[in-house]
Amino acid sequence: MGKPETNYRLSIEKRLPPELHHEKMANPYSGGTADSYYDGNKADIWVEWKFQVLPKRATTIVVPDLSSLQKDWLKGRYENGRRVFVIVGSPNGAHIFNSPAEWESGVAVASWANLSRDQIAQWIVKATMRL
Repeated sequence: MGKPETNYRLSIEKRLPPELHHEKMANPYSGGTADSYYDGNKADIWVEWKFQVLPKRATTIVVPDLSSLQKDWLKGRYENGRRVFVIVGSPNGAHIFNSPAEWESGVAVASWANLSRDQIAQWIVKATMRL
């Protein structure tokens, strides 16, 4: 069985239409590159995937577990006008972080979006494809 993050990402990607190009990024010579690239007929996006178990207390702030290299890469692309996101899945559902300010400050458990796998897949399709 793979890592929870990998299993979660694959469970989303199997819900995407075949005409939506997506690839897992892996570069042993460059650290920090986002996990996945999605390229549709409207736009492209980069996504860093994480999977975390949420704390029980509603007021606890959840900050995605990003390395310094990941933060630097994502912020650099964001500042260059690229569409980059951090999606954190959990057993309770997922949350999409849209900007460096969001993924660096986090979100309270009470404000967690709890998006289903289908909703995340639909969001990716809407962000990248003309329907």
